[in-house]
Amino acid sequence: MHWKLNFSVFTANLIAAGLLLFIFSPAFGLLNMINYVFYVGLFYLIVFIAAFVMRGGFFDAITHSFRKVAHRLAPSRPSTQGWEQRLAPSEVVQTSFFRVLFIQTTSLIGLDLLLLAVYYAVN
Repeated sequence: MHWKLNFSVFTANLIAAGLLLFIFSPAFGLLNMINYVFYVGLFYLIVFIAAFVMRGGFFDAITHSFRKVAHRLAPSRPSTQGWEQRLAPSEVVQTSFFRVLFIQTTSLIGLDLLLLAVYYAVN
C-alpha cells in the first residue's frame, strides 16, 4: 500500500517538475530538467528538515510557553480555553507523513544525481 502512495506522489512530483519546465524554461533540455527536479527536491528537503525538527520536540517547550502566556494575558478568549490539552508540535507530525517525506526527498535527490551523472557523461 505504501509503495503505491509513494509511486503516485513521485509521479505527481515529476509532473510538477515537468510543468515548471514547460512554463518557466526558455529552452527544453536535460540541464533545465535537472534544475526543476532539483527545485522540487529542494522544496521536499526543506519540508523534511522542518518536520524532522518538529518531530524531535524542539518546539514543544516554546509552544507550551507561548500558550501559557497567551492564556494568562487573555484567559477568557475561546482560543485559549484548554491550552494544556492541545497537541504539541512533535505530536502533530505523523510517522506515515514523515516516511513519505523521507522517501520523496531521497528519491528526488537520487534522480537529480542520476540525471547529473547522465548529463556529465554525455557532455
